[in-house]
Amino acid sequence: MDEYAIIGAGGIGSHFCRILSQLLRPENKQLGADVNAESFVVYDFDVVEPKNTRWQDYTMEEIGVPKAMLMTLRYGFHSRVKRFDMSDLGQHDVYLIAADNARVRRQVFDHVAQAPDKAFVDMRAEGDVYGVFTHTCPHATLLASLGADTDSAVGFSCQRQADQESNRIQLGNQAAAVMGMDIFLRHYRKLPYPASLVRPII
Repeated sequence: MDEYAIIGAGGIGSHFCRILSQLLRPENKQLGADVNAESFVVYDFDVVEPKNTRWQDYTMEEIGVPKAMLMTLRYGFHSRVKRFDMSDLGQHDVYLIAADNARVRRQVFDHVAQAPDKAFVDMRAEGDVYGVFTHTCPHATLLASLGADTDSAVGFSCQRQADQESNRIQLGNQAAAVMGMDIFLRHYRKLPYPASLVRPII
């Protein structure tokens, strides 16, 4: 069984993967001895576009390449070039969510609510506002945070449209990735998860 799912390799997920790869290096081993790059599966159906290189961890030379595949080529993670869906839920113990739509989040929330031995870290950003939710947050609060349409598969960016148009890129996406990794590390250091809802605003 693959233990860890990284859902999304875009504005948050690409930076999360980069940080994770650093922590998995032999000289900097920060996770359990039984955890390596092959313990992680990256899900993303998208390919790198020119605009992605402005705030995601990709280069112009990688345009057109599937994002999930690049996480395998760079870091050795398993990759699945597909949108994460219900059929993938039973294959993992921990879900590291950096998805761009409400449906995926709701599916993971509902699944983990019925499986107390599983966990998730849900990283989000919109411009300079960012936050991290965990499985310790009340289920009703999690669902309410998704808005009125919890089944929406419409994607959204971690950068506000107005900021993109004015060429003002915010770093909330990278802050969310760092916060998410900090919480994930606590999982291995056998420390309590932080407050059930972590939502700093810059």
